[in-house]
Amino acid sequence: MEINEYLKLFRKQLFYPRLKEETQLSEFFISVTGSNGISFSEIYSTTIYPEFVQIEGERFMLWDNHFWDLYERFLLGFILAKSPKVDYSVIFEYINAISFLFLTNRFDSVPCLSYIFARHYAGTGFAVPPYNKFEATPNRDKLITAGYHKTLISGKLYVFFHEVIHSLIKIDSSIFDDDREDIIRFCAELIDNNIDGQVRETALEIIQGKDEGLIEEICCDLRAITESIRLLHKSSAEGADKKQTLMDFIMDIRYLLTFHGSMLQIEGAWQANRRGIDEFGAEFILHAEDQITQQNVVINKANSRVNLVLYLAFRLHGYTDFNSDDFIDAEWFSKFIVPSLEFVRSSDLMKKIFEDYLNLKPRYSAVEFRTSKNMLVITAATLNGAGRGG
Repeated sequence: MEINEYLKLFRKQLFYPRLKEETQLSEFFISVTGSNGISFSEIYSTTIYPEFVQIEGERFMLWDNHFWDLYERFLLGFILAKSPKVDYSVIFEYINAISFLFLTNRFDSVPCLSYIFARHYAGTGFAVPPYNKFEATPNRDKLITAGYHKTLISGKLYVFFHEVIHSLIKIDSSIFDDDREDIIRFCAELIDNNIDGQVRETALEIIQGKDEGLIEEICCDLRAITESIRLLHKSSAEGADKKQTLMDFIMDIRYLLTFHGSMLQIEGAWQANRRGIDEFGAEFILHAEDQITQQNVVINKANSRVNLVLYLAFRLHGYTDFNSDDFIDAEWFSKFIVPSLEFVRSSDLMKKIFEDYLNLKPRYSAVEFRTSKNMLVITAATLNGAGRGG
C-alpha cells in the first residue's frame, strides 16, 4: 500500500481553503524527519490529529494542519477572553463552536450524527477557519500581535518531537532504557513524598509496569520537552536562564494540553454513548449520564498524567520546586473552558441530539447527510465572515 492509497482509505482530506504550515517550521520538520528516515507529509483531514504511520517498511509523519487550525482559534479565544469588555456568553459560544466543529469532523464516519453536530456549530453564530475564506486578518497575525505566536510554536515543537520519538522507539525501544529508569526513580520519589490522589495512582502504575503504553507515552512526552527546550534555548538570547526557558515552555504547552485534553474528553463521552445508542436504541438515552460519570474517571486519569509529566520534566532538568498551579490560568479554565466542556458533553444535550439522530437516521442516505453537513459548515462561515466569526 502506498501513502496516497492509505490517505484515501483512512484519512478523508478536506479541500476547502486550508491552513499550511509556516515555511521555516515546515523546512525544519522535513530536515529532522528526513535525517531519521521518515517522510514528512502535510495533510488536512477530518481525522484532525497528527500521526506517525509505517506502511510496508516506509515511515511517514502525517502533519494534520486541521488540528493546528482549530488550536489557533482556541488560542484566539484566550486572547478574546482577556478583553476588559468581554461578554461571557460570547466566549462560551465561541468555545462551543470549536467543539462542535471538532465533533462534526471526528464523527464524519457517522454521517447523520456529523450533520447534527454541524447544525449546532452553525447555530453558535461563529465561523471557525478553514471554512471562512473571507476572513480579512489571518489568525496567525492576530496571535503574533497579541504575543501568543511563541505559544503556538512551542506546541508544534512538542507534538512534532513526540511523534518522531514514537517512531524511533518502534525501531529500537532500548535507546530509551535510561529514560525509563529515570521515570521510575522519580515516580518512586513522588510516592515517598506522600503525594495523594490520582497522580500517585499513575506513578504506582508506572513503577509496577502495569501499562507499557503509558510508559512509552510519558517517555515521548519527556523527550519531546527536552528536545524542544534544547532548540528554544539555543535560539534564545545569550545568557538566557535555562530554568525560565523550561517554565515558559511548560506554560506554553499547558494551553495545548488543555485544548487537546478538552477535545478528547468531549469525543470520549460522545463515542461511548453513540455506541450504546446504535446497539440498544432509544432506551439507552436514559443512561447517558452514567456514561458521562464513567468518562470522568478516564478524564481524571488523563489530567494526572499531564501533571506527572510536567513534574518529571522539572526533575529531569534538575529542579525540585514544581507546582502545577504555576502553569495554568485557573480563571480562564474555570470561567470559560469548564462550562463549555460541561455543556457540550452534558446528558441534556446528548439526549436531545440522540433523539434527533434516531429520528433522522432512517430518513436520508449517508451522501445526503454529508452534502447537507458540508453546506451547513461552509454557509455558516460565509455568512459570518464579516461578523462574529472574525
